[in-house]
Amino acid sequence: MYNKLFTGPMFSGKTRRLVIELERYILAKRHVVWFEPQRDTRGGSHGGFIAQRMEELKNSEYVHSFEFTKPEEIIEHVSKLIRHTKIECIFIDEFFMVPFERQFFYDYQASEIKDIPMVFAGLTVGADSNLIKTAIPVIPYMDEIKKFSAICMNCGRTANYTYFDGDWDSSDPIDNGYNYKVLCVDCYMKLTKKPLTHTWKG
Repeated sequence: MYNKLFTGPMFSGKTRRLVIELERYILAKRHVVWFEPQRDTRGGSHGGFIAQRMEELKNSEYVHSFEFTKPEEIIEHVSKLIRHTKIECIFIDEFFMVPFERQFFYDYQASEIKDIPMVFAGLTVGADSNLIKTAIPVIPYMDEIKKFSAICMNCGRTANYTYFDGDWDSSDPIDNGYNYKVLCVDCYMKLTKKPLTHTWKG
């Protein structure tokens, strides 16, 4: 297997990059599986044209699309599909919204789908500038990690910090998608008025 992760702050193009990878397989007429968290109720928060393109591609005859709530459902669904269809890749969008644990990767490696590569996309650092707990078990099992940057919504510089301007419990990085800003380090520090911290939440 060869697993990839696309990450970065909000509005940095993570899902867009995942869609580009998906499109490559469709153009080659290769069957793939697309997973997205059932709990992601933000609708078009990915952005208008990306959300529209995602839906178009998911309707392709080469894409088998599922919502999921637990990582083990990935193994269950794909194991059933390969009985009658050759699956070339597994795509997992907004993976951090599902409680991945180390055991998933052990089970994956021991399963009959172990040679199918997986491509993950999603946040790894939350709006509190700490690593997201559900993302930590995934990172060590990635063979390739691509981090994207965005444009600061305050000053226009390169931005790597997600800022949440609302009433929010930082342990749950999901809201309606409308209260986020992406900021450069200077603008982030001015708004938070505190030093940046990067703490592992084990």
